[in-house]
Amino acid sequence: MKKRSLIAAALVLSTCFAGCGSKESTSYVEETQESSVVSSEAVQNNAADTVVPEGAVSSEEESSSAAEESEESSSAEESKTEESKQEENSQVESKVNKVGNAAESSQNESQESEIDFTTVNAGDKIENDFVQMTIDSASVGQELYPRDDGTNYFLSGYGDKEDEQYLYIKGTIKNVFGSAYSADEMYVKFKFDDKYEYNGYVAVDDGDGDFYGDYMKPLTSADYYILASVPDEIINSYKTCEIKFAFHDNFKYDYSSDFGEYENRYVITVTK
Repeated sequence: MKKRSLIAAALVLSTCFAGCGSKESTSYVEETQESSVVSSEAVQNNAADTVVPEGAVSSEEESSSAAEESEESSSAEESKTEESKQEENSQVESKVNKVGNAAESSQNESQESEIDFTTVNAGDKIENDFVQMTIDSASVGQELYPRDDGTNYFLSGYGDKEDEQYLYIKGTIKNVFGSAYSADEMYVKFKFDDKYEYNGYVAVDDGDGDFYGDYMKPLTSADYYILASVPDEIINSYKTCEIKFAFHDNFKYDYSSDFGEYENRYVITVTK
């Protein structure tokens, strides 16, 4: 009987201990969960309370800005370097062109010196199967006008140019070819003292009061002028002037700045 009582008491105590332990464990878990919730809310509140001051820049933005500035600086340096290279290339190209032009000019002079010219003087006459030309004289003038026989109300010529004068040779020309041609189709160069060179041209006076008589019919004649307008300083100081002129057969129009391309080449030297 005592044993049964003791066993019953033991069972009661065991049940009591099990119940109490379960309640305490449950209470501990609930407290832990509540603590976790509170911690999470605190973190959220701290994040919400953290305000970035106006105008402040985050470290990421600062890093991005610095990278952009670095790229802009690098781009500017590359641009300057490219401009510098272009300028250097331009200078080199200019020097090369100058050297090339000088070499070309020297080559042209060398080639021209190898071309044969027929020498003519005042009083000579050029004759072939298409033209007759006389070389009458060489003169200098401030202005140049066609001959005036009193029947022309207006003379069209070459007026006075400031600080310049005309040097020219004069003669007559006759078309002995079977058809008309333009007698001014000549290539002309004036060279003073073997140094100063000027382009020349031809004016033809057929008596109409102007220099537009270059178109000549067969067996017609006219006065001609081979001339250049040059500075007064040259006219006042030169000692010799070499005048070269050339034209194609039948005065065919086929312009070239190379005397060697013409079939008919002449040179006359004028001295003071």
